[in-house]
Amino acid sequence: MTALLSPHFSREEFTRSQTAIRQGIPNEPSDEQWKLLEGLAVNVLEPAREALGAIRVTSGYRSPKVNALIGGAAKSDHMILADACAADLVQDDLGRLFKWLYVFAPWSKLIWEFDRWVHVSWSPRKVRPREPLRAVRDDGDTVYRPMGFEEVAAL
Repeated sequence: MTALLSPHFSREEFTRSQTAIRQGIPNEPSDEQWKLLEGLAVNVLEPAREALGAIRVTSGYRSPKVNALIGGAAKSDHMILADACAADLVQDDLGRLFKWLYVFAPWSKLIWEFDRWVHVSWSPRKVRPREPLRAVRDDGDTVYRPMGFEEVAAL
């Protein structure tokens, strides 16, 4: 039986990594990191799933080695270096998911990434900012720019 973080999200979803498997790299959070991931699942993902239906985690926890190999940000919340954790999400209506999270979820970071997935970070100590971000490529680099309300509404 798969260990669950919440009624609809498993531990396996948050550690699944083809890069880790191919490279033989452990990708297992500590007990303290699991507690933060459980908070993300319970406080952000479960309410979103109840409101919107099925949501899939495409990237959750990443060990520092896995994060480096995939080109993740040096201080990515996916690595849970402090008191924040993150997940990348997909759903049938990505814009609807982003807008729901923007309005209703207690996020610490919310990023519309390359029109392909939604990145949401959660922390038990951080107040949700008012401005989500959009990730775009600029000459091969990832650039994060603020999204205004009108841009969010247009998704």
